[in-house]
Amino acid sequence: MPAANADWLLLLHAENGGKLDDNWEAKVETEAKFRDNMSEYYDFEAMPWLACRFTDWFKLGIGWRELYSRNNTIISKLQPSKTTPSPAPAAYQKVSDHYWCVEQRPLVDFMFTMKPGPVTVEERLRVEYRDIEDREAFIRFRNRLRLRPPWKWTKADIQPWVAWEGYYENAPRLAQSDRLNRHRFFLGLGAKLTPRLKTGCYYYREAVLKNDRWDDNNEIGFEITAAY
Repeated sequence: MPAANADWLLLLHAENGGKLDDNWEAKVETEAKFRDNMSEYYDFEAMPWLACRFTDWFKLGIGWRELYSRNNTIISKLQPSKTTPSPAPAAYQKVSDHYWCVEQRPLVDFMFTMKPGPVTVEERLRVEYRDIEDREAFIRFRNRLRLRPPWKWTKADIQPWVAWEGYYENAPRLAQSDRLNRHRFFLGLGAKLTPRLKTGCYYYREAVLKNDRWDDNNEIGFEITAAY
């Protein structure tokens, strides 16, 4: 899968789910992503997810994410040779300027919620097994720390939040010094449209380690959640 370049990205996130009982919950997520200053559709992801709350402060989730990622590589095919007195040189015809790479990604979420004061602190450690087509599978760790202040505005309960997320890829192709290779810094807003329909948006600034140097990305994300 191609590494991220300095760019403006767009993410559209939707999920549908809710509580099965006092402890169990389930949902289905989908995401569509755009790059190259939001002009090229390059990624689609879908994931069913199930979680159990063991205490007021700890929840364990499991999911299976399937991804389709655009790889901008020219695909050609060999043209049939014409009958000639002597062999003609091989000729190739362009079929496409890209192909779609498939990834299977089972994952486990360790989720902690604390409220040491007026601010709610949420931490999610996500462990992903990345099985990417035509590549050796590896494990990636993602740690997200999110802070939700107590402020809420209007009847829609508009609430700001900030977050940081770091990535560690235990990929054999990467040197040890290159495995902690992504940091994201978020600023977001969430709101309730109805008691069962939530929405939100965010901006993040991302630093990505690529070819021994750090590049930057900017992403705008929009979310819609139906809860039952």
